[in-house]
Amino acid sequence: MPEFSVSVAPEIPPPVVTVVANFGMVAGRRVSQAEIEMLWRSVEGIVPQATITVEDRNQFTKRTSTCVHQVSVAVDDEMFRRANQDPEMLREQLGRALEEWVTACAGRVRGELTFAERTARSAVIDST
Repeated sequence: MPEFSVSVAPEIPPPVVTVVANFGMVAGRRVSQAEIEMLWRSVEGIVPQATITVEDRNQFTKRTSTCVHQVSVAVDDEMFRRANQDPEMLREQLGRALEEWVTACAGRVRGELTFAERTARSAVIDST
């Protein structure tokens, strides 16, 4: 059996501002790398640096399982100070940028979708 080691990420302070979108619920699929880069292009006009995280969160019970595909934009303390903005104003600006981006992505389908992804998409997008 090959040897491997687990590395522990260094402690980093929590971000000052974080906004989160449930991308999977809105778009009915996972986000593409090109779309993440498109999100950055709209965020970079607000702050000089941000962390964009794409995450699948899975929750299980004996009878159900849930997977939430979400995208978040976080700004650390140093970048927050550089932006020189009120935290609520920054949160609102990033929230608007994230909402506009998710809305723009919702109508697009990139790549092949699994049966579950097509079903989720039709339940959320095609029924409206």
